[in-house]
Amino acid sequence: MIILNERTEAERIIETGNVGEKPSETLSLLARYYYNVEKLTGKKLYNKLNEFMQNNYPKYDSKLWETALQNKVKKADKYPLTEINDVVITRAEMETIKNLKSPPLERLAFTLLCLAKFGDKRNMNNNGWVCRSHDEIFKIAAVPATIKKQAAMLNSLYQAGLIGFSMKVTNTNIQVLYIQEESYMAIRVSDFRELGHEYMNYLGKHKYIRCAECGRLTKCKGNARTKYCKNCSVKVNIEQTRMRKLQDKA
Repeated sequence: MIILNERTEAERIIETGNVGEKPSETLSLLARYYYNVEKLTGKKLYNKLNEFMQNNYPKYDSKLWETALQNKVKKADKYPLTEINDVVITRAEMETIKNLKSPPLERLAFTLLCLAKFGDKRNMNNNGWVCRSHDEIFKIAAVPATIKKQAAMLNSLYQAGLIGFSMKVTNTNIQVLYIQEESYMAIRVSDFRELGHEYMNYLGKHKYIRCAECGRLTKCKGNARTKYCKNCSVKVNIEQTRMRKLQDKA
């Protein structure tokens, strides 16, 4: 998952105790947060991570996780925390994307643009490059596609002069060539989990809601009153059922 403001996300995780679907990634983020913000190192950092897992992860076994926690502590100083609140997409950039006249291709182009601008904010020498796997890019863009279809869509953007490729055959990085910062702002993007849906929501093509629990942009499927994404809806229902049982016993 791409996190723009890692400090804010780490603080949210600590406050809510939400380990997430990938506990290892959560621990990596928390280790870097505790190292960079709270200046914890060595045993103190290890104990902090261990305490968080004991309090918030029912399946946690300190013995089984010992090596993993030690590795997180060793790598805590490898990267600084990213603190980016959003990226701005301009009107000129949006017009370039809409001129593609193909919703899947437009979602892909919008996603590549957001990723390129995020990379440029993280590194001033990035120069519009997107260094992520094609599978990840298409997933974020909400464009299901086979490897053959991915290649065809990327080639369409290449033939249109919108992207470039690395000279190395084994390098799959993509350079976005339609960044136009001088235009007026069209949209600020602060959540990179569903960039394809962010684009469609901007166009007003479908009805979306932001999950009241995790903030993920979710397409409504018939029930206009829904407040949660699929994953959070399950968790909320389980918690509500648990609370009703406790109340019945009281």
